[in-house]
Amino acid sequence: MAGLLDFSVGLLLAMMSKDLYDQAACKDMDTDMFFKTVYELEIEGIPIKTLRRVCAGCPIRVECTEYAFQHEQYGTWGALTQEERILIRANNWANKSLTRLSRELSELGINIAEIIAMSRLKPQFYSSGLHRDRGNKNV
Repeated sequence: MAGLLDFSVGLLLAMMSKDLYDQAACKDMDTDMFFKTVYELEIEGIPIKTLRRVCAGCPIRVECTEYAFQHEQYGTWGALTQEERILIRANNWANKSLTRLSRELSELGINIAEIIAMSRLKPQFYSSGLHRDRGNKNV
């Protein structure tokens, strides 16, 4: 996991200026927890709301969320898990978890309409060999 984490943080730094990254609320945290599934977090007794609170108070949350929709397939970025980004991008609002997500984000002061707009950014995933190929030969 450290290789993937180092690669993702490296990409984030490449996409943003160091000054911007230095403002990230998670920059001095053990960011491994941001790359665990919700299930793994639950096993460790870490509610996803803990990560959402960190992201909600982050001055670069918007940039981080944009980055995730364009470049990052794994992990929690800008208060959204990988699964949530997939559902939002698919515009699957019939899914009850998205209704719950919308409510949770609203309680944290995060505008869901802003996130929906970001979800329309074109993905630009890198083929680094570190991301698992899920049947898509263009990843």
